[in-house]
Amino acid sequence: MQVEAASLKSPNSKESPETFKDLFNSPAFLNTSTRTSIGNSQDTLGRSRLSSNPPNFRLFEDKEASLAITLNQDYFIAGDKVQADIWVHIPKKIGKCELFFFTEGFEEIRVFESLKLSAKNRQKIYSLSMMIRSWEEIEGNTYKIPVMFKLPAYCPSSFLFSGMDLQNKFYKAEISYFLSCKFVSETFHTTSTSILPVRSMRSLSLPGAPKEFVERLTSFCCFKSGSTIFKIEVLNYVNCLVDEIFQYKVWVNNLRCKKGIYRIVSRVVRKMSFLVAKQDNRIENRLEEVERDVKIDAFSNDWEDEEMQKFQHCIKSSTEEKNACSTQGNYISCHYSIELLVFYTNSRGHSISIVFDFYVNPINDIIKDENEEIEEISYEEHPAINIFADL
Repeated sequence: MQVEAASLKSPNSKESPETFKDLFNSPAFLNTSTRTSIGNSQDTLGRSRLSSNPPNFRLFEDKEASLAITLNQDYFIAGDKVQADIWVHIPKKIGKCELFFFTEGFEEIRVFESLKLSAKNRQKIYSLSMMIRSWEEIEGNTYKIPVMFKLPAYCPSSFLFSGMDLQNKFYKAEISYFLSCKFVSETFHTTSTSILPVRSMRSLSLPGAPKEFVERLTSFCCFKSGSTIFKIEVLNYVNCLVDEIFQYKVWVNNLRCKKGIYRIVSRVVRKMSFLVAKQDNRIENRLEEVERDVKIDAFSNDWEDEEMQKFQHCIKSSTEEKNACSTQGNYISCHYSIELLVFYTNSRGHSISIVFDFYVNPINDIIKDENEEIEEISYEEHPAINIFADL
């Protein structure tokens, strides 16, 4: 079944709902001839669930109706086709009712000073909504309704950060995507909302070939000391996730340099930018530093120990308030780099700096049904609904 989606109004329109709650309580959803009185309301918001099996609705037999949303993938790449299974459980036969589907992506920044909200910026990345089913009456049963739509190719990666800058301003910044469905009858309605994990197109890129840097040195008395060639090879086969290990290897060709190298320091640097109230607010963090004493003589390229060439860092950036991955939105950006400081002998403690970027994917806030005893639950499956919309 293919249907056209009813896209929401422009984010600049005053009539456009700002949140899921605004949408589902708007006149478009509530003030219709089929919903004359809303006596009961149940709303749920949860983490995404990865499963092909129906949820255990026996826990909710006392409700007039229960909803759940499951996904068939851990995460989705911008431009992917998303399939979500909407599960509707009706304990007993009821009269006229309707099922609505809504999905939205947004980026939002809130800035607090002295515990008070001082500035805010919010923009929708995309949004669409539609009624996907209606019944004059529906028998008591469990129903599976697959819904498919295509993510816009321009979606930035899901992102979450809470923290302070040097001026003690507190920032809450997020890029989030949601799926939601709402079942409405003449006497009650119930809603279920879940997170949609998204990664940008950039996440598909691989670390790539080794990078080469040539550093030419000048001594303090203005005489040239020669040059050193550094080659950096990322050892990760794919881009690492938040909380995973990033590792790389350094080759040093010091054959044309009059000075030896006695220390190398590797730093992980995260630079974030939050555009709010026409101000570009920047936060730079050094997440981890590894200092290593080495001995690479002048006119040489020999390491005492080959293992000393390898560096690794844990990208610790995940808590309930943080999933600070690499991303680039209209108002939120986050980039990771390695800063390599190289110290030469007889250089009075001064160092040269080599900087290269790397990409970090978000972790997925998703629950997997693994190694569980699945109880056989009978259900009726409806034809899949393909939603086509200009996003």
